[in-house]
Amino acid sequence: MKNIFYFVRTPLQYLNAVEARNTDKFIAAEHHLIVLSDFHRTLSQIESIIQNELWTSIDFPWKQFSAKKNNPFFNALNVFKRKRKLDKIISSIQVNDLIFWGNLNSNWFFYIYENTKSLIYILDDGFVSISTILNIDIKLLKSTLVGNKLGKIERVILRLKYSVNWERILFFTNFDLPQRNRKIELHSYEYLSKQFKNNTLNNTVFFIGQPLIFQKMMKKEVYVQLVNSILKYYETKNFSVFYIPHRSTTMDYIPNHWSIKSFNKPLECILFDEKIEKPIIFASFYSSALYNIAMMDKNSIFEYNYWQFDESDLTNFPYKIINEVYDFVQSQNKSNIRFLHKSVANA
Repeated sequence: MKNIFYFVRTPLQYLNAVEARNTDKFIAAEHHLIVLSDFHRTLSQIESIIQNELWTSIDFPWKQFSAKKNNPFFNALNVFKRKRKLDKIISSIQVNDLIFWGNLNSNWFFYIYENTKSLIYILDDGFVSISTILNIDIKLLKSTLVGNKLGKIERVILRLKYSVNWERILFFTNFDLPQRNRKIELHSYEYLSKQFKNNTLNNTVFFIGQPLIFQKMMKKEVYVQLVNSILKYYETKNFSVFYIPHRSTTMDYIPNHWSIKSFNKPLECILFDEKIEKPIIFASFYSSALYNIAMMDKNSIFEYNYWQFDESDLTNFPYKIINEVYDFVQSQNKSNIRFLHKSVANA
């Protein structure tokens, strides 16, 4: 029987691995889950949602490691240790087996690509998949991956060539995009949508936070001001509004008057939990969770609000990429998805 290896680093990648594993095309196989993460919040979320019965084997080969950003010696040592752990898994992968991998934006993707001969399916990891499919440039990606000390260390130790034959790479995605010489295996969350448990709380809004401050895409004061105005917009319409922080976010920027709800699981997973009351409206800036939930919401039970800001609100991110996201979502013509400019909240 064919073996399929699923390498994931984030909770969303795991959910997409579950969708792939339960697709008719792939279901008759031995399914091996490999979680390549050492970030404790990420590990905690993934561990909380793993269904052991879905997997032939489950491995956390990097759980014991954590990169020490300012210590090149420990960074290099950890790369050697990660490589050794990964090599043991690679040695068991045959040419006719399949690989599902979390995303292209990693030196470790190139390592697995260059050291195996199997077909590799790239799993969605949020809206970055749109930019990847439409605009991927391996030379530019290489310069990004070696643009910091850890990236340079990984490149040297892993002896990477950064040469890609696209015939070996497919995208397992729910984004129906122009393929541009890329092979796409399109899905629409048919399996995960069947796990939906409806328990809706009227007059409630969840605003999904994004790590724009952490990623240095937006200044703290700009982000807080934008979210403040949006929360007030819903409150004036007699909604109870809750801010849902991203798992990578520290809480030091959040004002005391924001009502917070935190879930130790991807937001998509609250759809599957009958004990959790869902809001009538999900809102965010351009969070992929908003789109994923809309795709799983086959009966259009909820409303989805995308709040658009201006290019001047950003500090260090190409607005073109965000516009690609908005253009794609609008092209889906879903009646329960609305786009609101920030000026509406300030009116």
